Amino acid sequence: MRVDELVQLAVGRNPRLAKATFAIDAAQGRYVQAGLYPNPTLGANWDEIGDRTGPGGIVNVPRVTQEIVTGRKLTLSQAVAAREVDQATLALMRERYAVIGGVRGAFYDLYALEKRIAALDEIVGLAGEATKTGQTLLDNKQIARLDQVQLEVELARFRSQAEAARREIPGARRRLAAVVGDPRLAVGPAAGPFDELPVYDLDRTREAVLATHPEARAARIGVDRAQAAIRRAEVEPIPNVTFTTGYVKQYENRSNDFSFGLSAPIPTWNRNQGNIRAAKAELGEAIQEVGRVENDLAEKVAAAHRTYAA
Repeated sequence: MRVDELVQLAVGRNPRLAKATFAIDAAQGRYVQAGLYPNPTLGANWDEIGDRTGPGGIVNVPRVTQEIVTGRKLTLSQAVAAREVDQATLALMRERYAVIGGVRGAFYDLYALEKRIAALDEIVGLAGEATKTGQTLLDNKQIARLDQVQLEVELARFRSQAEAARREIPGARRRLAAVVGDPRLAVGPAAGPFDELPVYDLDRTREAVLATHPEARAARIGVDRAQAAIRRAEVEPIPNVTFTTGYVKQYENRSNDFSFGLSAPIPTWNRNQGNIRAAKAELGEAIQEVGRVENDLAEKVAAAHRTYAA
């Protein structure tokens, strides 16, 4: 099997990618919900039932109440949700890179293991010939017994290493199938070979990763989201206006009337100051998160470069 074929299988089958796709759908749903206007309320009142001047009382049917959202709250709420959609999209990209990298890593582990077995088999053959030659020389008393023992020990050691490597093959193939996303996938011998290996410059690689890696981009979008959340928290004290109207039937004086009313909360004690403070603290946290992610990525790049170079 070739590595590119396995990568294509992983992109189509791995449940990590499907889960990340559903996370995008969920974020888009929250974005839509954040911009929806409040529903009107339909009600009815029946007062002064059984009054002696009009037993029917006063009937207010229908009575419609509608909240009017002010301060661009819905637009600002959608701005926060939009950043979450961006982060979910980058999370899918991060999972895609992780899956592809995992498949390639598992594939080349298997490939290297197969090449190691082939090399050890060749060494076992050479050690076996050397042992036979040594035995002939020992029979002719041209070498000491200790020299022959050393040859036999080396042959046994190489055989043991080859057998141990063969025992690793089934597990390596099962691991590769699991990383692809199909644990029942029948994985055959890995097709290579290594051609010309690319040469990476550590500094340029690190800068490229910090500029384009989905985790770094998501962290920077987190700062934008926190800033949008502050703006949303700051407009929360602007009171929404509730509008009420309805038809009124008065049986007492036998009149047909209409009612109309407006109401709004007065931001006297609750001016959302606690949530504003929390939003500003979350902005500071998001800014520090960018630095943390960049440090972690730089460490991973350095470790990967070291391993690759070795």
